Amino acid sequence: MTGQAVAEPGDWNGIMKARIAQPGQPGGVPKSTAQAGKELEIVQRQEEAARLRLRGKSVREIAQILGISSTQAQRDIMTIVAQSKEVAESCVIVERAMSLGRLDAMLESVMDLAVSGDSQAIASVLKMDERRAKLLGLDAPAKQEISAGDGLQVALAKVGDALARKRAREAG
Repeated sequence: MTGQAVAEPGDWNGIMKARIAQPGQPGGVPKSTAQAGKELEIVQRQEEAARLRLRGKSVREIAQILGISSTQAQRDIMTIVAQSKEVAESCVIVERAMSLGRLDAMLESVMDLAVSGDSQAIASVLKMDERRAKLLGLDAPAKQEISAGDGLQVALAKVGDALARKRAREAG
């Protein structure tokens, strides 16, 4: 989001408030009462479309219930989904930062012991480093090799023999 409001996952009101620029806030654009009212109606319609979809209603049913076109109902749902994704991504970033902060605090508490040779402290530091690398995506994915084994070779040989016999019958 643009940083105007913070919303929790599933907090529709927080998501929607973040979408309507508020006068006097950083980045906010003063809006007329009519314009703000219209935006609020749209936001409320989008919220209702998303609620109906979560209850299992089809896009066509949502359009009929809300008195809008199916295309508009689909757009409303997609708008809410996009907003929800943004909130979820923001929450992941915050959680990652908090986890890294905890790791830093724990690392600081055992580092002197690890440097002095304490084997338990060394093991703890290594585990913390592994966790940090996972959180930051520093480890390259392990390469996986797929081995066919003898079974595949035998199956391929049988297929090859069958094709050769078929070609021989067709030729002769």
